[in-house]
Amino acid sequence: LFGAVAHRDPHGENAVGVIYENGFGVPADDKTAISWFRKASDRRFATAMMNLGAAYRDGKGVTVDKVFAYAWYSLAALNAKNPSERALADRELEHLGLVLLPADLAVARRLAADWKPGVGFVERHEMPSAGAAGSGDKRDTVVTADNGPGAAAGPASLKGSIVYKIWNDEIDVQSDGGWITRRHVEIQAQNEASAAKIGEQPIYYVSSRSEVEILEAYTLKADGKKLPVEMSAVHTQMLPSAQDVSMFDDQRQKVIVFPNVEVGDVVAYTVKITSQPALPGAFLYSAVMNRTQVYADLHITLRVPKSRPLVTETHDMRFEKRSSGDRDIYEWHYSNASVAPDYKMAMDPIDVWPRFYASSFQDYEQFARAYAALVEPRMAVTAKIQALADQITGGVTDRRAQAERLYDWVSRHIRYVGVEIGDGAYVPRDAETVLASGYGDCKDHVALLAALLKAKGMQSEFVL
Repeated sequence: LFGAVAHRDPHGENAVGVIYENGFGVPADDKTAISWFRKASDRRFATAMMNLGAAYRDGKGVTVDKVFAYAWYSLAALNAKNPSERALADRELEHLGLVLLPADLAVARRLAADWKPGVGFVERHEMPSAGAAGSGDKRDTVVTADNGPGAAAGPASLKGSIVYKIWNDEIDVQSDGGWITRRHVEIQAQNEASAAKIGEQPIYYVSSRSEVEILEAYTLKADGKKLPVEMSAVHTQMLPSAQDVSMFDDQRQKVIVFPNVEVGDVVAYTVKITSQPALPGAFLYSAVMNRTQVYADLHITLRVPKSRPLVTETHDMRFEKRSSGDRDIYEWHYSNASVAPDYKMAMDPIDVWPRFYASSFQDYEQFARAYAALVEPRMAVTAKIQALADQITGGVTDRRAQAERLYDWVSRHIRYVGVEIGDGAYVPRDAETVLASGYGDCKDHVALLAALLKAKGMQSEFVL
């Protein structure tokens, strides 16, 4: 450990901070711990940055300052070396985002964007914005987001440290509702931290319904030289959050590890993704544009048989539709000059970010009928279900009281475990199977409760 510290190894410096923070063999000293965390953070060590974020969040060795905490967790997410570490930082950002005002979030993001090793946050946190010199009013540091795709960036806009130069999806929809995506992406790093972050690119998919083939991947150096990615540097893994809850699913990611990524370089990849429909014969697709990222040119095209017209809904993106032979062509375009620093974390991106939806269902009733055909057989009243319903409601004639007893029984006796593999991601298991196992996820609980209610002559609706 002392050898590591002598050689200014950030792992060792962070470890010394942990020793002082917890009093391992020395008197606990939060302020000394902070000084060691700062040393390691100056070498862009994400774990130390998270430790500083926690210190400012909780007031250990420093005054509580959730703006500083958010800034440090932002830097940790940007400098994380692996998806699990990044997921921990992102989780803290989500929590802090719920309690910070938009103006405070703007300040925190600006601090993180401007940070350099050896430079503290205090001066910037106390400084009025350039547009209000001498006013001393921190409200002037609010950064206004651009007003939609392609809008010109205002003088206070934040430029992205990571720029998606190209994101192009060409999607061919099949007559059975399946589809084949050919995706080409090029991402450029604007600083050292972002160069480290873009060096690993995950491709998300559901293994029971999709196959991913990496067609090409390379690092494009500033001098134009291409460094190809060896297929041995492509790894399949579970999502980082998969081990945090009682849930088992088939969501996976292929992670492309790019060689020798430096500031100004571009990582590029082309993949082919073959997907099967979640609901038999139906095509459903949606995309939400992350406004905390900069997209220079994003283009998504759907080529659909004319016999399978789509219903679409588009928000804050440019949409075009045309025909070509026996196909209808649906196209969406998006670009933004800067990130959205005033994003309110308490609001779901699906409600506020640029987005679109496309469906072969012509209305909600058609969708509901298709889904009901899958789930209604799972709520059958068997002899065991009937016997249990009679036992639970024994001696009770009031219908409301019966429903309450059935609900309470399911809540107390069926523990939550989600096995969301294959169609189990959206279709419940048979009510009797749920009863026999004593566990299930939300839709399993609903299926069992619906069957018990039906056994007592009460109808219920399965609502998504």
